Amino acid sequence: MYGCAPLRDQGETLKRGEYQQQPEQRLGHYIPPSLLLLLQRTRPDSIHTLSQQHRGVEKFGEMHSVYQHLISLLFVFSSLQVIQLTEGCSCALTHPQDAFCNSDIVIRAKVVGKKLLRDGPFGTMRYTVKQMKMYKGFDKVQHVQHIYTDASESLCGVKFDINKYQYLITGRVYDGKVYTGLCNFNERWERLSLAQKKGINHRYQLGCNCRIKPCHYLPCFVTSKNECLWTDMLSHFGYPGYQSRHYACIQQKEGYCSWYRGMAARDKTTINATDP
Repeated sequence: MYGCAPLRDQGETLKRGEYQQQPEQRLGHYIPPSLLLLLQRTRPDSIHTLSQQHRGVEKFGEMHSVYQHLISLLFVFSSLQVIQLTEGCSCALTHPQDAFCNSDIVIRAKVVGKKLLRDGPFGTMRYTVKQMKMYKGFDKVQHVQHIYTDASESLCGVKFDINKYQYLITGRVYDGKVYTGLCNFNERWERLSLAQKKGINHRYQLGCNCRIKPCHYLPCFVTSKNECLWTDMLSHFGYPGYQSRHYACIQQKEGYCSWYRGMAARDKTTINATDP
């Protein structure tokens, strides 16, 4: 019989039931011959060094990503802090009559000086005023010489021009000092309408028992007889609107409150129609 005799050198090195594994098969995936030759010529300690370097690069990449994330968070946080400082003052829209009725002091004055007082993180601005007329607050202060406000506009501090205009100034009284801010009604006197000047002089006081109800969107209704519906916010003209500049909410003889413009002559015992 003809047959092929097994090779002695291979038979002696291979055991029964085993097969010879190629280096690339033992690694679990295919390795190109060129890379296999490089690995065979590479010392084990060099391979270990390369592995450590690779892990170091991976750790550096992870740390770099973490740092970038932290920097992003810090940037967002700082932006929020800046927004909080620059846009921290938020005031609800108020009809001039409500501003008058809710104030302790209402005066017309000219600002003649200012001084920054170093109290608090931003300080307090003290304005020296020359009072022209007091409309409200005789029981609080006999004569106003100084007006106090926060030095920072982000904390609702108000800024007045010095020796330029007469201002209508409203505010509250604390420990004998008059304080005002952006949420109070402060305006140059010549910018006020005639109806607003009449209201400040006498008409607004007649309506302090009435409630001016803002209407921001339709439908809106009055819910009691002492309410006047304020609809300036519905107009495309915005605030200050027509009702703010020309109307006062006055309580009538029947006990109801309604808007009054003051065009027709009324009982002089109820309303003084003279100019302020």
